[in-house]
Amino acid sequence: MEQLIERCCGLDVHQASLTACVRVPNHEGHRVEVVRTFGTTTPDLIALSDWLMGLGVTHLAMESTGIYWKCVYCDDVDQATTHFHTSGVGAAGTLGTSQ
Repeated sequence: MEQLIERCCGLDVHQASLTACVRVPNHEGHRVEVVRTFGTTTPDLIALSDWLMGLGVTHLAMESTGIYWKCVYCDDVDQATTHFHTSGVGAAGTLGTSQ
């Protein structure tokens, strides 16, 4: 059986910014995409986490080259392990999974 994740987010992580694309149901039950860009400082990552939790996001997938994913992953693991399941893939392969 195919599993559909109702509230998910894809993150494209760069050195100084990250772009989040969230897919959530609207009030009519149709899927909508919401795209927003954040910085990579700690206050920006807290704002991202707050925004995702406010939308009810349960799963994150990250794409990043180099080491830029680490601050996002560590912030997620430290502050929101009960809220998000994370996974990521970069140029070298799987970055990791937190459940």
